[in-house]
Amino acid sequence: MKQGVTLVGSKEEKLAFMQLCVKEDSLLLAKFVEGMGQPTVQFDESLLLLAFEFASVEMCQWLNFKTATKMTMAEFLHRAVLNEAHGLEIIQHFIGQLDQQEVYKDLREEHALHLALKSGKLDIVKVLLEHNKSLIHEKCGGHNLLLFCVSANQLESAKFVFELDKSQASGENGKTALNIARNNFNEKMCRWLLRELIDLKAMLQTTDTYAADESILLYVEKLSCEDE
Repeated sequence: MKQGVTLVGSKEEKLAFMQLCVKEDSLLLAKFVEGMGQPTVQFDESLLLLAFEFASVEMCQWLNFKTATKMTMAEFLHRAVLNEAHGLEIIQHFIGQLDQQEVYKDLREEHALHLALKSGKLDIVKVLLEHNKSLIHEKCGGHNLLLFCVSANQLESAKFVFELDKSQASGENGKTALNIARNNFNEKMCRWLLRELIDLKAMLQTTDTYAADESILLYVEKLSCEDE
């Protein structure tokens, strides 16, 4: 026991030990380490961020989510998206404590919604949009959500966003979803977009991007011939 006390004698040593406990999602051991005298490190925000990414809801509750700053809350969403085992459960449990009017972006100006779409985690995407419906209009790198998904070659995410807001396919800044799919040489994305955009043809014809879309049609037809 004396050796254990020495091991976590300083605040830095105790924090390092606690970080290991949190990454391993060992709440019992984390409580034991925290109880080994002063100083207290339980509410260090680095532990909370680790818990979002690697641990369970129970660990996050013990570390006290309510003490998180605005930036930590933004990072919370990103870290939770990366949590393969408990991410969805953590977001569902804590998202109600976030301000619905606040857009929680990280230092790269990216919302967790973009990370979830890029990762194909549509169950998390649904929770985020249910909490803040205005996120459907959120942009990243100048792209709306649909163009972002197409750019990331995430077909299922693109389909999901398209069903929510078909107008995003018409593009912006001179680029359409089809432009991006063509530039990525993504045949499946091109074929899907062309099928879906038949009903939106009138809208496309009202902009100067229609000529570009015609060129994409020729491109996909060429791919089709090559397949044969």
